[in-house]
Amino acid sequence: MPMVFCMPHQIAALPLLPLRVIAFAGVALLLLVLVVNLVAVCILNRCMFHPGQATYTAHDPNLTLLSDPAGDIAAFWIPRPETRLALLYLHGNAEDLGDILPVLNGFSEYGLSVLAVDYPGYGLSPGKPSEREVYRAAETAYRFLTDEKHFAPGDVSVLGFSIGTGPACYLAERHPVRALVFQSGFTSAPRTRTRIRLLLPDPFPNIARIRNVKCPKLFLHGTDDKIVPYALGFKVYEAAKEPKLFTGVPGAGHTRLQEGMPPGAYVDAVGSFIRRATSTPDAQNPTPQNRPETCHGH
Repeated sequence: MPMVFCMPHQIAALPLLPLRVIAFAGVALLLLVLVVNLVAVCILNRCMFHPGQATYTAHDPNLTLLSDPAGDIAAFWIPRPETRLALLYLHGNAEDLGDILPVLNGFSEYGLSVLAVDYPGYGLSPGKPSEREVYRAAETAYRFLTDEKHFAPGDVSVLGFSIGTGPACYLAERHPVRALVFQSGFTSAPRTRTRIRLLLPDPFPNIARIRNVKCPKLFLHGTDDKIVPYALGFKVYEAAKEPKLFTGVPGAGHTRLQEGMPPGAYVDAVGSFIRRATSTPDAQNPTPQNRPETCHGH
């Protein structure tokens, strides 16, 4: 079959698509992108949050309700009147306040006033979990410590475990804090599985926020973490500015970090880091670490 070539004047004569067709196609494409990302948000919420039945009751002596116009937040408040230092603990995905009480008591015995909150939909906190609602719970907790309990912002440290590193980074970027403890955390929630950003929604973008966090930062991660790979936690550490310290725990998994450390070493590591830290960038800070430190177990 002979090949047919169009001359330039013939190409110019070809019919052009009407502008209304091009505009319609553009709008349709935009709507498709919005629908795909809306569906992605719904799927991500289901994947990120797995609240179970509350493991504590309304009669627990540590329980206090933090007031917020959008809905009260259930919290455990364990004060130590003799100390000026407070720790806000933001827990992981499939746990609530009752599950983490032994850890909270450990920090209290170390000498810190300890506050932990249940995200909406977890424990006795009403509502449904979402990224925005988790941030609201964290903000409510911070206000409780600084406004109601009158802790200076520079005396409040934040510890986030797993998905709790999302609201922990959020707070440390937006508010002055003494120190940030980033335990078994990720670059962002979806990238725990995809490794790279595939969609517009990128819940809990720790890798972006950590660059703006000025306070001293302690990173803890188990080398055998099968849920949030060790490499992701170290990537966030690399993106962070000094002062910072990375502690890898050999053989430790995601929820068993403390078991890879000598008895009491976990609480001591976090507590001593907080005591040495300061919220003012020009004051004395923990010795910067340019390479990861490895904590050896038994």
